[in-house]
Amino acid sequence: MRCVCLALIVCGLGLAAADTPANCTYEETRGWWTFTEGPRTGDRKIDCDNWTPGAGSSKVRVFLEFPDLATDQSGNRGRWTLIYNQGFEVTINFRKYFAFSNYSNSESFCSGTKAGWSHDILGHNWACFEGQRDDDFQTTKPLQAPPLRRELGDAVDPFNSEEFVALVNRAQNSWTAKVHEPFRGKTLNEMMSIRGGHRNR
Repeated sequence: MRCVCLALIVCGLGLAAADTPANCTYEETRGWWTFTEGPRTGDRKIDCDNWTPGAGSSKVRVFLEFPDLATDQSGNRGRWTLIYNQGFEVTINFRKYFAFSNYSNSESFCSGTKAGWSHDILGHNWACFEGQRDDDFQTTKPLQAPPLRRELGDAVDPFNSEEFVALVNRAQNSWTAKVHEPFRGKTLNEMMSIRGGHRNR
């Protein structure tokens, strides 16, 4: 019996140690966010604990809305979820973002995040980022938001991009990949139409 009690105490201490002082609700999290992201050149071992934005950082604006919809400034649609009351994760435009809400020893700062982690949906191209929510988050929504039932094919083709080209060129040196300018910015559906449609296989 003593061993069982000791095991329960140890487990409880482990859970308490994993909990952060942050206590941010759904209403305090939804709205417009700006993610400032560092270079996407890391791997899963990247250390973001003391990261701050610097040279090579880029910004992505994302609107988090009911019930779990995310829309970026380019109109791409994705999903988001609150992680208990500690932070949140966003999956959008073939990329995942996770961060804990900001806090001090005794206070939550729900309009910002600690430095968090991002990577593509395949688990590559890791980066550090931090999020800051706009003050007017309750009153504004994306003006050009696409329909709720937007399909994956409406997303911009990720394979004809500077990031994918850099990934290919890092993986091999027998030839040099480049972005094909006539297809830059085309959606997956547009690329399928150029190939002759879904029936042309």
